[in-house]
Amino acid sequence: MVLHRPSTPGRISTRSVVLIYCGPTLACLQLGQNAASDVHERLSFALPDARRVAEHLYELPMGSAQHRQMRKLLGRMLDLRQCFELGDLVRELRIRNYSRKTIRAYYYWARELLLECWKPAAQIQPADVREFLHGIAERHGATSLRIAAGALKFYFGKVRRVSIGAEIPPVRRDRHLPVVLSREEVDRLLQQPKNEKHRLLLTLCYSAGLRVSELVALRLSDLDLDRGVIRVRQGKGKKDRYTLLAKAVRAPLGDYLRNYRAGPWLFSGQDPSRHLTERSAEKVFERARAAAGITKDVSIHGLRHSFATHLHERGIDIRYIQKLLGHASTRTTEIYTHVARNDVLRLKSPLDD
Repeated sequence: MVLHRPSTPGRISTRSVVLIYCGPTLACLQLGQNAASDVHERLSFALPDARRVAEHLYELPMGSAQHRQMRKLLGRMLDLRQCFELGDLVRELRIRNYSRKTIRAYYYWARELLLECWKPAAQIQPADVREFLHGIAERHGATSLRIAAGALKFYFGKVRRVSIGAEIPPVRRDRHLPVVLSREEVDRLLQQPKNEKHRLLLTLCYSAGLRVSELVALRLSDLDLDRGVIRVRQGKGKKDRYTLLAKAVRAPLGDYLRNYRAGPWLFSGQDPSRHLTERSAEKVFERARAAAGITKDVSIHGLRHSFATHLHERGIDIRYIQKLLGHASTRTTEIYTHVARNDVLRLKSPLDD
């Protein structure tokens, strides 16, 4: 495919954008990595048109369907240029054995910076980065701001090795207490799914204290029925660990395995060669929460919080809970001491005197 320039100098059509995007991309795929200079020559045609897309973008109402579509197309037009500029970032993250999620997040925020500033990475100034982070602080939460700051600090400090990385300030964490379900609420929620697979999914999530990413990626071989444990492969931080396989789960687990041909995954998706997606598991939880009449603002991760809190309320040592959850430090696990009711139940309000 040949790179095409739009016939009119005004607003450009979706077809023109797609041709601009697909032309150099396919050329790159066909010619290989040694064709970088040739692809950059082709991009010299595309980038002025990308600027016109950007100008048109700012004329559209923020948040409208047209605005979202044009924003997506603009990002695609610049993806090829940025794959050369940000290739070193991805390569360095892979060498350091970062997880796929971290690589995607760091690439995303570095790409957003280039889109926002409309400059090559070599021309980015500290003021550009601070203005970009200020925009994130206004539009997003503290978590997104912290990840973006970490991504840019890594990119400029470890990859490009320029002083901008050292000038990015640390971002304070918001300290929120986890939302925890009572034991009665958990029982009510686990009874809601009529589908056997969905009921087991939520039961395992609570009874083993699993993250949703760990839950959906369970394999049949990870379940050790004799020892009563579950092996969690490459959890957060790429760490393996063992957690509990409750006795109450074994009977429904056996029924499930007899009725479902799970394949290698315990919870397979529509394609048996792939496991269930995290979003599918979240939807199962959301439907069960609504059916149980639970009004707390809690996600499926709340089952993990509830697991840890209920163990602590039963008097289990915080160090054992740390190992079951896969926390690197007890400082992370100690947050559950603030939501457990052990000490609160021994206290009495002055109003009750």
